Amino acid sequence: MNKKITLLTVILLILGLSTLASHSSKIFYNKISLKELISSSPYIFLVEKSDPFITKESRNIHWNIFMHKPYQQTIYNFKVVEQLKTNNDPSIDTKIRVAPAYNEWKFIMYQKYALEGIRKSPIYEKYDTLANFDKEKRLVVFLSKKEKGYELFCTGAYESPAKKDIILKKLGNKKTMANNIMQREGYIKVSGGCEVYTEANIIFKPKDDKIQILIDNKGGYFWKDNKQMQSFSATIDRKSAEDFFNKLNFILSNRKATESASTRNATVKVYLPLKEKKIEIKWNELEEVNGKMHEIDPVLDLIDEFIRKISHERSINRNI
Repeated sequence: MNKKITLLTVILLILGLSTLASHSSKIFYNKISLKELISSSPYIFLVEKSDPFITKESRNIHWNIFMHKPYQQTIYNFKVVEQLKTNNDPSIDTKIRVAPAYNEWKFIMYQKYALEGIRKSPIYEKYDTLANFDKEKRLVVFLSKKEKGYELFCTGAYESPAKKDIILKKLGNKKTMANNIMQREGYIKVSGGCEVYTEANIIFKPKDDKIQILIDNKGGYFWKDNKQMQSFSATIDRKSAEDFFNKLNFILSNRKATESASTRNATVKVYLPLKEKKIEIKWNELEEVNGKMHEIDPVLDLIDEFIRKISHERSINRNI
């Protein structure tokens, strides 16, 4: 009797292992365009493959585990290089897990066939990408968020980094890489003082997909804890640079008239050769524009706050 039971168990096990691979009877595809993929995907990242790039995982069926082969899934490991579309999650340089398209749905179908014998014919969306998923080190991936990471939004939901500008343009953001924000190096010079003249130069250099900032404070303009602050450098992402440039341009374009100077002979000289609009101006607080002086403090305050932010030092002040 025991031998018969054992033999029956072995037969059932073999049948289970051999048939679970075909838990879907037939798969159909609905092709979508790049525009549809961009608008539908909650997350779009420029990513770089991590080491190891591929990991294999097993997921057990919830009951009668010894009668059914575990579900085998592939996980792709990436590092986020740039966020193209996101809810500020995750941050740059974060490592993320990405499962193939419809991985969760396939697992559910696998369970249903294993436990109930139900086999369905799903309709999957598919994007015809030209990117080589295996060979390219970097990719633009289109993702949806899952409980334990991300999942490719649909079959073929990835593109070559060469298409990043096209993707951003379709997203409505024409400002792309940092070297497309700035055509070349730019600067802001702030200075002022009566008894003691102080100055600082803030130099902006496009570098790959970021902006490198060099703060030359040899002239003693910025102070911290009653001491002259040392010169330093920092690197910011494209979005942070855009935010600062847009605020600066708004203030420079909307000067407020004032009856008297509030700082001591302050001057701001700006030269930022941006891709879409060059910002070039010299603004001396004591100079009159259309017969009136214009309040320079909003510009200086914005610059001060920007320096505090990129240096992570909240106690920085200007020495004028």
